[in-house]
Amino acid sequence: MFRYGDVPGMDAGGCDPAAVMHIALELPGGDMIMASDAPKDRVERIQGFYQVLSPDSVAEVERVFATLSDGGIVEMPVQATFWSEAFAMFTDRFGTPWMLVGPGPSTG
Repeated sequence: MFRYGDVPGMDAGGCDPAAVMHIALELPGGDMIMASDAPKDRVERIQGFYQVLSPDSVAEVERVFATLSDGGIVEMPVQATFWSEAFAMFTDRFGTPWMLVGPGPSTG
């Protein structure tokens, strides 16, 4: 992770020096989420879509849900649906909407 204030020789360009310039979060299985903080004059409310993650197990859906939904708004807690053994919808504490889609339904 790099913060704007940590990059040598770079003017933060009006960004908070404590704001994140670049972060890469490695997920189990090798997937990666990359992100950065937007300058204050470019911050907008996220709307009209969800970020979707598809963990490989019900336990991983529950773990990710507990972590990302903490301090947020839960629309649908983790539960079985006709398309997934573990599905959830929520908005995290930063206002980012998420869906978690676990493994498909058991056929037993």
